[in-house]
Amino acid sequence: MKFSIWQWLNAASIALCAGGSATGWADDGKPPPLTAEAFIAENHALLPEPVRMPRMSIKPVAPLRDASPRVAPRPAKTAPAPRPAEKAPPPPNNRPLVTLPDNLTVEIGKENRLSASATDLDADELTYRWRQLSGAALPMRGDDKDLLIMPLVEGVYILELIASDGKNDSEPAVCAVTALAEDF
Repeated sequence: MKFSIWQWLNAASIALCAGGSATGWADDGKPPPLTAEAFIAENHALLPEPVRMPRMSIKPVAPLRDASPRVAPRPAKTAPAPRPAEKAPPPPNNRPLVTLPDNLTVEIGKENRLSASATDLDADELTYRWRQLSGAALPMRGDDKDLLIMPLVEGVYILELIASDGKNDSEPAVCAVTALAEDF
């Protein structure tokens, strides 16, 4: 029976740990523990043949000659500049809010003021756009939240106001203006 190298090493380590002498039997009638030398001598035939490594010599190697034409060496790469800490994205822009009275009654032939209120939660500067949606031609003056109108014909005029903060427009605010010929 052949032993594997691991079985042999295990048995050899047990024999080494047991110690003792090979001079003879002990008084208790048991054989003396096996020494490493005795174990190797008895089991030498079971061991694998040692592997012989050929002698090697190490010689320094000369660098290879470059046959390519000489090129200027590339400049050393420098580490990229550290990025500045990225800023958190700005909060979303809020739309302006515009309110107008729903209905307004005015006298024809007189200049009347139509006032709106406008707010912007972001405190942006606002611009205003007034537009007539229906009714006879209506003279209008103003590009602010106050509009001066002078209806010349009786009727109902529908006006619209949109405020802009430069980023977003408000929802349109609509007012119905009723123009009457006599005092009301």
